[in-house]
Amino acid sequence: MEHFNCVIKRVEFAKGDRKPYDPVAIVECLFYDPNDPQYRKAGITPDLVKERAKFLIGKHVDIDHILPFQDPQSFKGYIIDVWTDEEGKAYCKFAVFDPQVAEYLKNNQVGVSAEWLKAVKNGKVVDVFPYGLAICINSIPKMKDAKILNFAPIAMANAKPPSPKPHGHKTKPSKYKDVPDELFADKANWKFPVDTPARVKAALVYISKLFNHPTYNKMYSREEWQYLWNFAVKRALELGIGHRYNPDNPLDRGLPESIKKQCDGYDSSK
Repeated sequence: MEHFNCVIKRVEFAKGDRKPYDPVAIVECLFYDPNDPQYRKAGITPDLVKERAKFLIGKHVDIDHILPFQDPQSFKGYIIDVWTDEEGKAYCKFAVFDPQVAEYLKNNQVGVSAEWLKAVKNGKVVDVFPYGLAICINSIPKMKDAKILNFAPIAMANAKPPSPKPHGHKTKPSKYKDVPDELFADKANWKFPVDTPARVKAALVYISKLFNHPTYNKMYSREEWQYLWNFAVKRALELGIGHRYNPDNPLDRGLPESIKKQCDGYDSSK
């Protein structure tokens, strides 16, 4: 296994009441740069990273020699999203659930290390696998300008349209031939049509079930789940079905304020 330094891009810290498994911090970092001499020397290419980086999602985040009185194997957080840009750089977001780890992030010089497994054949790297991330001591500047959130950062998830998925449809299914393209919550994969009240209700049920399933929730990134939910709830409001706001539902907490205000049971003062 080989270790590579990541670059912390942003840290958001929660403020106020939270449940035991609401994140206390969200960390965004650059974990692969094709121009990094360390990666170039290791022979890890952008194509290999793009193919395998998604396997980081859901992995636990470890700690490495930063809190000597804590068990490094205990649950500290997990990776919630991974993406690449047009330059071949790879980024990730991970949630931190341990308050002591979050406090250490805020007040000390820390870094993040990416751990990779490599398969080499005839002197050439033919495959890689992201083993995980570890929070460690490093010369990263103290996060003095870290953003402080007013509530759990998982509820602040940005929404972005889903990208094409292996589980998606390449073309519009024949049974949905009469559904306008713009009335698919997931247009990239032709899923979750919301053209009728019945289909809107079905979409809300399925999105919620899949999002809360320990395996199927990996079908989309956190931001993509939020986009699907926003789309379906907005459509429910447009059709007069309405939507009852549930403060215990992270997807409801992540709705834009303009949509929340139209939902039954929403109290903006809380």
